[in-house]
Amino acid sequence: KPVSGKLVIPTEMDGKPVVAFEKDISAGNKLYKDITHIITQEDSELKVYGEGLMQNANNLTYIDIPKTLRRIEASAF
Repeated sequence: KPVSGKLVIPTEMDGKPVVAFEKDISAGNKLYKDITHIITQEDSELKVYGEGLMQNANNLTYIDIPKTLRRIEASAF
């Protein structure tokens, strides 16, 4: 289901830390096209914004860059 507005990246999924935020291949890059903000939480362990993640997010105006981020892959935004 497409997401719109502010997207808060969780710190954990299924009890494991979220370390990469990547495109859902089955949804293509249409899943996040109406996102305006990407928010990470203070205790985020996010290390990667994946390739092509927000490629069609034309309304994106704000991106959190957590201290833990190490890589932004090609065409992520």
